[in-house]
Amino acid sequence: MKAFHSLHRRNQGGVALVVVIWAFGLIFTALVGFSVLLQRQLGQEIASLQNSRATLLAESGIQMSLNPQLAPWEMAEASSQIASRLKNGWRISPLDDFNLTVEMQEEDGRLNVNALRLSDQPDESQRILVNLLVKLELESSAASALAEDMLASEQSGLRPWESLRPMEDLPSWELVPEEKREPIRAKLRSLFTVYGSGKLSLKAADPSVLEAVLVPPASSQGLQQFLKIRPGPDLIPGTADDIVNPGLLGSTAEITSVLAQRTSANGGDSWRVTSTGTVGKATRTVEAVISRNPPMVKARWVEEKPAEKAQK
Repeated sequence: MKAFHSLHRRNQGGVALVVVIWAFGLIFTALVGFSVLLQRQLGQEIASLQNSRATLLAESGIQMSLNPQLAPWEMAEASSQIASRLKNGWRISPLDDFNLTVEMQEEDGRLNVNALRLSDQPDESQRILVNLLVKLELESSAASALAEDMLASEQSGLRPWESLRPMEDLPSWELVPEEKREPIRAKLRSLFTVYGSGKLSLKAADPSVLEAVLVPPASSQGLQQFLKIRPGPDLIPGTADDIVNPGLLGSTAEITSVLAQRTSANGGDSWRVTSTGTVGKATRTVEAVISRNPPMVKARWVEEKPAEKAQK
């Protein structure tokens, strides 16, 4: 009888141990699941916070660029100061990336496509476009067809373009090899604009655009001399000591006429600003066309690289 009771107690103890182990396992599983869920929610909240702060950081760069008292070449120092103050104010960890970069360029440094489309010298506009497209490694036949479509396409008619989108949908793109289409489209987007004064800035224009517009009547040698001294003594383009000397391009009546009709020495009051804010793993880029007198945003585009969320 005693042996029976002893065996019974041992069986009860074994069952109790199994129940305890099972309960402990259940609690542990629940705790692990809760921890994973909490970690995921925390990761999402951190990503959302970083995205919001990256947006504010990039937008602060656009607002800063509207200040006419800040010169374009002073943007790097001003951006660094703003980023430092915001980082301290937001108490960002030293281990997290935190950066603001603001680039500011004259919009008149780009070739105004509407100035070409609405020009009373269509042959000259055709020549300029063909010259530029050939420099982008297009065959002359494709360059001529694309230039004709840009100047007078059935799709858009002879009216000002409000954006560069019609340029990307011209039928003559079919003549461009498929592997070259997107690189050439991207390059044209960086060289053309529908904003600005319509006159090309001799101070800021890309060398390939200047050559397409000015040669001929200017000589290639004269243009190279002009470009060589343009950055000024510090050899950095877009700073206060830049030198714009149109006299190096020639002094004939034809050159003088082209310079007066199609170019300006220093451009107008239209600027393209690219502001990029990075907080942690989130990056937001805001690109805008602005004027500074009076301060106004004419157009803006946003590119977002969101912060990575916690992996599932």
